[in-house]
Amino acid sequence: MHKLIRPITDRLGVIFDPKSWLRQGKVSHSYDDALNDAMDKQGVIKIVNQHHGQIGNIKVWIANYPYAYGFPAVQSLPPYTLPRRATAKRIRRLILERLTND
Repeated sequence: MHKLIRPITDRLGVIFDPKSWLRQGKVSHSYDDALNDAMDKQGVIKIVNQHHGQIGNIKVWIANYPYAYGFPAVQSLPPYTLPRRATAKRIRRLILERLTND
């Protein structure tokens, strides 16, 4: 998506999706881009356990959607680095698809 449109769509998503009103951390666009690239290449997410998933070589937090969803699992101290909300939703869709197909 075009980099100028991202902030607009992110903010509209927040307004119209109350679940996105609270998040624990700040968005890192470089981390978000790396996650999206990994999802484009892998197409699936490996569910490691109830709290962690793996996309390519990136291990991510997949518990308590949407608050800290998608932050790097190796990160331990706040403030957390988060993907964009749209990327968190994409991770969620991949996990739900994986659970329904297994």
